[in-house]
Amino acid sequence: MKKQTKKESTYELCLLMGKVNHAIILERQRELTKHNIPVQQTHVLRTIQDLGAKATLLELARQVEREPNVISRQTMRMENDGLIERVKNTPKSRILHLKLTEKGLALANMSRQSELISDIFSILSKEDCEQFQSILNRLLSQVEKITVQ
Repeated sequence: MKKQTKKESTYELCLLMGKVNHAIILERQRELTKHNIPVQQTHVLRTIQDLGAKATLLELARQVEREPNVISRQTMRMENDGLIERVKNTPKSRILHLKLTEKGLALANMSRQSELISDIFSILSKEDCEQFQSILNRLLSQVEKITVQ
């Protein structure tokens, strides 16, 4: 059996990360089906909750790493579904502030308690999780450095 080069093994590692992420997202979507909400919307709800009064369309787009026009369309659908309110400070203001409705708040809170995610990560010790988080943050930082160049 041929020994892999570092470049080949890191590529395989990258593919494995993608496969794990994809599998988790699919299972998470199955878990959320009973609440009739897509995974991406729970991420948006939680981000709005975390931003609080600072939740604007542009800040939300920045936080969830999506284009403002994509987030604008998504928040319009979420407003129609009764999950959020899009509010202008003044009638002439171009800045849209986002607030969770009671329904949106309930779903945001529910999404933070995932049995599935707990079960998946239960095989890792606290130290494993800390190390894994550190490694992922370092990789993310490297990606951000490279994409800025």
